[in-house]
Amino acid sequence: MSDNERKFNPIVHYANRLACRPGETFGPRVIDDYQWLYVEKGKGEITINGQVHPVESGCLLGYGPEVPHRIYADTEDPFVLFGLHFAPDESEYVDRPHHPSVRNIELSPEIVHGSSASDDVPNALIPPCSLVGSWALPFFEELVKEFDRRDEYAPLALRAAMIRLYVRLRRTANADSAPTRRNDIAERIRTALEKRAEEDYRMEWLEEITGYSHDYASKTYKEIAGTSPHSDHQRMRLQVAQRYLETTGLSVTEIADTLQFGSIHYFCKWFRRMSGLSPSAYRSRKRMI
Repeated sequence: MSDNERKFNPIVHYANRLACRPGETFGPRVIDDYQWLYVEKGKGEITINGQVHPVESGCLLGYGPEVPHRIYADTEDPFVLFGLHFAPDESEYVDRPHHPSVRNIELSPEIVHGSSASDDVPNALIPPCSLVGSWALPFFEELVKEFDRRDEYAPLALRAAMIRLYVRLRRTANADSAPTRRNDIAERIRTALEKRAEEDYRMEWLEEITGYSHDYASKTYKEIAGTSPHSDHQRMRLQVAQRYLETTGLSVTEIADTLQFGSIHYFCKWFRRMSGLSPSAYRSRKRMI
């Protein structure tokens, strides 16, 4: 374990989830803290210090203060991103403002052509771009939910969630990543749950998907993904609701009907419990990453 890892005592400045519009672009820009970006779905390109990274679902990216970067969403399959602004050590940012500072810039010729020395720029304790997979999604969802909660315990909860995420990242990086039958079972379940995200969860799905008993399939999935199939399906259902709120003009009542909730009251109560915000408040959030 490095000295930086031993001193890892993060403070989260901002966390959000954003469904990008086709071709939507952020930057070129720099920020005054550190950022991790996680791609929930879709694809695009993210340029970090002159290096272009084609990204897809499950990609994790990171960079530090004043590192030039540009975020570009694909025109046909724009990505959904989680953005996390933080400082690795709280003591370095005691007096900083609540929201991160984002500044658009003009790129120098060296950066444009990728000739800048990447070893000389601040990293974010992770590689600039890596494919970590779907297991990281619940961690980022928890971080956004805690950030939106904004109560007196939120800063501590955010620090704890980020430390758990970082530990999992380091352990996963050191583990054997060879595919196994159990990984295949978990991936089949995840894919099928995502396709059925607009439906109510039914226990018999797991037997239909895998050919194994519900208990065995559920246990296998939880050991691989870190959460139960039902919990993941609830998150996927929330993602569909969020996408409708972000990208369509459907009313909250129409979205509740589309997702088969039965009543707008139940849908609103469920959405607030899952996301920490009401549907109307979520829809009115500022577009920032």
